[in-house]
Amino acid sequence: MKIALKLAYLGEGYYGFQRQPDLVTVDSEVRRALSQIGVIHGDFCYAGRTDRGVSALGQVIDFWIDEDKAALARPRCVNGRLPRDIWSWAWAV
Repeated sequence: MKIALKLAYLGEGYYGFQRQPDLVTVDSEVRRALSQIGVIHGDFCYAGRTDRGVSALGQVIDFWIDEDKAALARPRCVNGRLPRDIWSWAWAV
């Protein structure tokens, strides 16, 4: 099944959204959190990106997940693994 998460973040401490080698990005932090809770093992898609230091309120990502793990992708679960300046505030199946 496919899950969409709506994210918000304060971009001051990040080198933008998009993954970059050897730099801390929003993508790398979200990917780390989702991997830690076991809901993704590969890529996710996203709609748009931001540059270094830019914040966002409605960044959407989506990814495929096993149906039995869908509850783990709820914002409350994901937020427990994210840094305080990145959070998920909505989801859709």
